[in-house]
Amino acid sequence: LHSFSFRDQEDPSLPMIQVLPGLHLPFRGSEETIKAIEKHCIATTHCTCCEEVLYCSQEVTHVLCSECQVVSLVYSVERHRPAVGVGWTEEEFSSHLDQWSSSQSSLS
Repeated sequence: LHSFSFRDQEDPSLPMIQVLPGLHLPFRGSEETIKAIEKHCIATTHCTCCEEVLYCSQEVTHVLCSECQVVSLVYSVERHRPAVGVGWTEEEFSSHLDQWSSSQSSLS
């Protein structure tokens, strides 16, 4: 049995997550999803298990569903490095946008 790990060259300290037996990818947590939303660099995909629409960073190849914890492939963007990100549901995405918008307007 072979095992493959794709360590992130830019940030080798990222934790690894197993997406398939023997396949480990860097895990980019919620912080990256937050940054992507704030920069309007998001992708959408569907969870292959619960079919929830998920919002995630354009920089990831796979997404961890925040509802059912299943890892799904992100089809909608061109990626250069394999990685897993956290996918947010429509409700989580809207909630974060509301918080971010109110914090931006209080800075003005």
